[in-house]
Amino acid sequence: MAAIRASTSRICANWNQKRRLRNAVLGQGEPVKYWEIIADRLHAEGWSYGIAEHFTKHGFLFCVDAHRDGKRFIVKADDLLTAFLSLERDAIASKGASGKKP
Repeated sequence: MAAIRASTSRICANWNQKRRLRNAVLGQGEPVKYWEIIADRLHAEGWSYGIAEHFTKHGFLFCVDAHRDGKRFIVKADDLLTAFLSLERDAIASKGASGKKP
């Protein structure tokens, strides 16, 4: 199960990097979504992350998880940006409170 989550986070990170590289080479300025910026920050801080999208009777539900050094944060939200904003608040901002990495 952990191997699947790790491969999913690598796939997401690699997909974003390949898409941006392709757009840079082709000269296409496809706008970057806000959740992608937060995902890049998570990756830069050393977090691995994964995204799962579920269709429920109430609409879509996004589950985003991030893990590093034995710590894991899991967030569920109705939209992807809200999920990543909550994850950023919990994972990245937690190091600012103590002044060092968690």
